[in-house]
Amino acid sequence: MSLRGGYPPREQNHMPSVTVPETRLIGKGNRNELLDGASLREIVRSAVEEWPVRAPSRVLGIIPDKTRTFSPAVVHEVLAACRDRGFQLDFLIATGTHAAMTDAESAYFLKTEGHEDLFRGAAIASHSTDPDHLLNLGTLEAGVVRELSQGLLTDPIPVRVNRLTLEYDLLVVIGPVFPHEVIGMSGGWKYFFPGISGAELIDHSHWLGALLGISRIIGRAETPIRQLVETAGQMVLAERPVTCFSLVLSPRGLHGLYHGDPVASHRAAARLSHDINVVWTDRLYKRIVAQCPAKYDELWTGGKLAYKTQEVVDMGGQIVLHAPHLDLIAPQHPDVEKIGYHCLHYFLGQWDRFKNIERSSLAHSTHVSGPGVYDNGVETLNARRVLASKVGPEHCQSINLDYMPPDSIDFGTRKPFGDDPDTLWVPQAGEQLYLPAGRRHEFEHSTT
Repeated sequence: MSLRGGYPPREQNHMPSVTVPETRLIGKGNRNELLDGASLREIVRSAVEEWPVRAPSRVLGIIPDKTRTFSPAVVHEVLAACRDRGFQLDFLIATGTHAAMTDAESAYFLKTEGHEDLFRGAAIASHSTDPDHLLNLGTLEAGVVRELSQGLLTDPIPVRVNRLTLEYDLLVVIGPVFPHEVIGMSGGWKYFFPGISGAELIDHSHWLGALLGISRIIGRAETPIRQLVETAGQMVLAERPVTCFSLVLSPRGLHGLYHGDPVASHRAAARLSHDINVVWTDRLYKRIVAQCPAKYDELWTGGKLAYKTQEVVDMGGQIVLHAPHLDLIAPQHPDVEKIGYHCLHYFLGQWDRFKNIERSSLAHSTHVSGPGVYDNGVETLNARRVLASKVGPEHCQSINLDYMPPDSIDFGTRKPFGDDPDTLWVPQAGEQLYLPAGRRHEFEHSTT
């Protein structure tokens, strides 16, 4: 097993050995029950048997990083099935906008201990947007971008992906599907764009999500950003076949697994994930207290606490991000510290000042801050964000966040707000989406 270990040495490219047939959808899931080991094994074995390659093909598994809830058991089953079929399976971690994982983090995330035989000989690398690690697949022309973005984006977008994609015969996404603030529902082709893509498509897709706004995007399978990345995916398919294992998880565990092409498997999983990972509330709250899981160790990822709860906070309220372990804002994206956290109209109203800032940083800022207005030089957010972490009060003030001492909050006793009916306590926040029940009709066809 070679954890991270850089990028495997180049070998002579060899194209898939058979004509690529249409991939049928295989899998199942249930809202109320977890997927048992026998069903998991059956789905994986049936899928691998239909892969459009034969031994001794090389397969690249594209997997999430530590910021996502995952089921290592799926990877273990895929490894076992590949071993039995004579395939070499390596892994590329789709870091997207996140920092690379360490060897120890990769080993823990994939639960390699006790499964050394399965991982023996498997290379595990983290994606990098370094130009030396990317290859150009083409360009999404301006007219296509304009149409897909509903006129919000007008520039052509280079489509670049990790060069490892052409070092293998088959590319297999293995990743979960959750409600997502930028694309609507994560998974599918998102593991390529932004997962293993160049910065251009990362920035454009995140900025498009910001321009459209979380309220119009989150929890929906069909969005302009999804259309954008799925169009870019066609360029990948022109080079290599791609299949996808889409996982559906809750805090309880693995509920469903679907294999097929990255669109069909994603949509099947999105329907179940929406049913499992959306919490409908019968009211809005003046205060949300969202508990930050340990896997979010910087606000760049910890911002999900606000994304997933902002729809149920009342005007003039606040979202408290309780993250006692968190001591970083966005070390991979220094522009965030320069601009702070503001609503979209704050930036658009002063565009000459901010037009050269990294679009991903602008998008992150607006997503964390949520809706607001900027009028006559004064910004008013619909609801304030309060950070209760190791980031001190002066630092919070400098980036336009409110501060609360982290030790002043106790989820067990609900200190200091007690049983205040206007406060919603959200344990282990970040993946389950909270929506007001009155908006349920908006989502009736959004995941079909």
